[in-house]
Amino acid sequence: PNGLTWTHGNSSMANWTYSLTSSNGLFITTSFSPVPNSPGAISSSPDGVTWTSSSSGTTNPLYGFTYGNGQFVAVGNWGTILSSTDGVSWTSRASGSTISLKGVTYCKGQFVAVGYSGTILTSTDGVTWTSRTSGTNNNLCGITHDNDQLVVVGNSGIFLTSPDGATWTNRTSVTTNDKSLASVTYG
Repeated sequence: PNGLTWTHGNSSMANWTYSLTSSNGLFITTSFSPVPNSPGAISSSPDGVTWTSSSSGTTNPLYGFTYGNGQFVAVGNWGTILSSTDGVSWTSRASGSTISLKGVTYCKGQFVAVGYSGTILTSTDGVTWTSRTSGTNNNLCGITHDNDQLVVVGNSGIFLTSPDGATWTNRTSVTTNDKSLASVTYG
């Protein structure tokens, strides 16, 4: 409750947790098992202590998660995109991509997903997705935003910004080219 004292919850997840979000009265996490071809797992909790697993309907690992426009969206391997209005029942969505998606956020009335080989997808409804040009072939791993712009990071120190999710600018990274950036947040 204060960021200083931590309590170990009763997670029923025997998987590696990859992403966590909180919205609409729920904590939601995506995870996957290190065993090949194991189902992508999604768990929810009203308090962050007691967790309930739900079927995601996919066997693909899930890596990114967000909430916006009245729904949760999860992304993962081989272009996997799932959406849910309640965090329990999930629907598979066509991304138009077979590239692994690593991160997703909701900003300025749209979802923005990023992934390997410079993949960036946008959607206003979480159902229909449009491919955008990132200007890089580097793997993109993390995405965040403030009120003015989106920020994406990835392999080889790649650092991109966009005011609208459609037009992207490559920025000078503070890391060397042999370093990878896995995630980014705004605060």
